[in-house]
Amino acid sequence: MAKLNVVIPAVEVTVDGVTYRKVDRKAQAGDIIRFDGETDVEEITSGGFYAVNRIDSFGDARITDDFGDDDYDTAGEDFDVYAPTSEPSSNTITFQGATWRKVDRDVREGDAIKFTDEDRSHYLTESELYVVNEVDYNDDPQITDDDEDEYDAGGDDYEVYEKVADSAAVEYREVKRKAAVGERIRITNRVPSEDRYKNGDEFVVNSADSDGDVRVSAAGSDRTFVMRIEYVVLEPVTAKPAESTQPERLKVGEYARVVDATHMYADSGVAEGSIVKITQDDESYRPFKTELTNGNNAGWFTATELVRATDEEVAAAKRAALIAQFSVGDHVRMTVEDGKRPSFGYGGVSNGDIGKVTRKYKGHIIVDFPANNAWLADASELTKLTAEEAAEIERKQAEEKRWAAIGRKVNEFKVGDIVEAKRRLRNSEVILGEVCDVQDEPSTYLAITSYVDGNYRSVDVIKLIVPVEQRFDTKEVDAA
Repeated sequence: MAKLNVVIPAVEVTVDGVTYRKVDRKAQAGDIIRFDGETDVEEITSGGFYAVNRIDSFGDARITDDFGDDDYDTAGEDFDVYAPTSEPSSNTITFQGATWRKVDRDVREGDAIKFTDEDRSHYLTESELYVVNEVDYNDDPQITDDDEDEYDAGGDDYEVYEKVADSAAVEYREVKRKAAVGERIRITNRVPSEDRYKNGDEFVVNSADSDGDVRVSAAGSDRTFVMRIEYVVLEPVTAKPAESTQPERLKVGEYARVVDATHMYADSGVAEGSIVKITQDDESYRPFKTELTNGNNAGWFTATELVRATDEEVAAAKRAALIAQFSVGDHVRMTVEDGKRPSFGYGGVSNGDIGKVTRKYKGHIIVDFPANNAWLADASELTKLTAEEAAEIERKQAEEKRWAAIGRKVNEFKVGDIVEAKRRLRNSEVILGEVCDVQDEPSTYLAITSYVDGNYRSVDVIKLIVPVEQRFDTKEVDAA
């Protein structure tokens, strides 16, 4: 049945260990409601308590009725609203001086996990939480085990916990507006067909379009689509000073978030929520000249069209711009600081190695290196090669392939090869000859019989015509 069984101490009720207090406001997702008085419908019980699944576009609470319909419309019904005041103690753990709450979702970087396997590794403790250092390209959490070693928990059973923000340090207010990249949102009006998240879930915005629709990390993807009508923005609330003051003026070199990009002075590629850098302040009516984090021009703005960006917003924008410079098919060089190893991947890739981008994955670049054809690389450790450098690499690879077809390295000549060479270095005339001597390393010179004087020539001016192994004139034929 959908009707909830509760313990009623005056204005508070308890459901599954969570305490709810009666409030004088409209119902919200996550509340419970109690129908008072007689009801004329069979789907609900007079005096019964029901959980609010969502609030529809008309502001009416939707619940699961006694017949199992999870989208019953309460419009026109009389009920009291009860808001949650606590959470089940079994769902929270104190760890590293903070409170962690068990959540029913895929694990993310920064979460903590609690192992539930009875046959878990002896390097893991059942009652202990382990902070997730990263989630790899197989969506497996990587932690540090009891022996201080890196441990892949992809094959284990575990519960996921998220850190509960200290309400005394950070408070949020719900605001109905478009979200920007890096901002936090809460789902309050989930569309009925959506099953990847539920009302009350909170996410950080990975990307946003001009309509306010966003992409978040949910259901195993960092591109989960959330429509503008489904969420509210959670704006941090800070203590106000005793006297109201104007916000500090933006300075050249600082970063800001665009809150209005409708005027004619903004670049066509700049949308609301874009992060820009202040490059000039001429103190006019529209004083701020800006550029995007990728260095492209963003246009001129007034003070009211920009707000100072947070460090998190700037970092997310810079990372997005860094990743955007790479495309599938680009040739890249691994460039890490001397003495350091690349941040990700396995397989012996070294500083200076050259590879080819095959795809992008969750903020990283997958590169085909000679030592590993699926290296998960951090974009900050890659340098994109120029078109000329890439063309030279492809030319060398094609040359190596041609020589490999006859079982040789590039410019590996053998006595008996038929070659073409210049008669004189400053002359374009060429002649055919046979290699009669190959000098040992470090010399790279050959001799050909066409010259009476038997001059040696560099491999750079000699072209292989017929390998000795394929010369018909030297083959002996068995008469039988």
